[in-house]
Amino acid sequence: MSIIHGNWIADVDDNSFFVWGENWRSLVNADSSDRNHQLASHPFCLEYSDLLSVLRELKLVSAKDLVKPFSSQSKTINIPSIKQSKKEILPIFSQNLSTLEIETKQKIVWHDWQISGVALTPQEAIKFLQSVPLNNLDYLSSELSFWAHIYRWSLDLIIKGKFIPGIEQKKDQNSYSIWHPLLDSEIDRTRLAKFSQIIPPACFAYQNETGEKINRAKAQELLLDFLVKIIDAQVKERISNISFSSKNLAVTPWLRSLSTAPSPIETESKNLNRLQNALYNWSLPFKEYIVNEHNKNLAQNRYRLALSLEPPVQKKNSKEQGDWSLKYYLQALDNPEFIIDAETIW
Repeated sequence: MSIIHGNWIADVDDNSFFVWGENWRSLVNADSSDRNHQLASHPFCLEYSDLLSVLRELKLVSAKDLVKPFSSQSKTINIPSIKQSKKEILPIFSQNLSTLEIETKQKIVWHDWQISGVALTPQEAIKFLQSVPLNNLDYLSSELSFWAHIYRWSLDLIIKGKFIPGIEQKKDQNSYSIWHPLLDSEIDRTRLAKFSQIIPPACFAYQNETGEKINRAKAQELLLDFLVKIIDAQVKERISNISFSSKNLAVTPWLRSLSTAPSPIETESKNLNRLQNALYNWSLPFKEYIVNEHNKNLAQNRYRLALSLEPPVQKKNSKEQGDWSLKYYLQALDNPEFIIDAETIW
């Protein structure tokens, strides 16, 4: 049985969707990891060629996708492992985690392992995630299924036109055009809050963080980074055949870059500053709903108005029926059960 894993890697220098696989085999003669020595390779991890064969067999990639070789990479992953002795440790096959006995669970430790897989660009990740089914199949890991749902959410945002153009400055100090998601509806902000709550802990194994270090802010930051990069790649691909032009020559380089692969905007700094000021003033009315690096706490501590229509209560020793009452509350977006009545607020 092979399990396919996939997770978004939010790297400062390079963002990618990392895909790897594991296949169960007997570990009787396998090398275990020594806690005091160098990093060991994950014994269940599929080799590059085997991984591509399994992906093709499961119809997650096609022969056409394999014409151009994927970028092979190695990552360090922090996952539950079994402590065999004071020094020896072996990883747990991911599918067996939920069926471990209590005695075995007491021996679990978090340990680093080296895995190899393929690093997909946002454009390649789009094609890959299109092939990932939404139903919970045995060969799909929890984190890959999660990102498949987030990808479908990105399609919903694109169909509704929930994205706006902008400019971002990267680590190389150059300015690039970008399409920012716009979460200005209550439905999408509620979705963001819910997804941030249910993100699988395995998504953070690639960030070298254990469960104790995971918090809501980090979950939302990783989720939004994926959403931004995937929507930007999809929009640019869909409008790549459109030719943008403007009478204002200072704007033309930016307009053209909105439909091409990421590259620095070739224009003078004064023109770029004027454009950034114009975009800032234009987006000011809905600034708090734009997904960008300055707005990472988009759905945290958010509330909405909730109304409760309560039936009349008949008083004792009285034939008269009371009136219906309408009560006002503030309701948390991420927890519908958490409400604050108007009397407490005022």
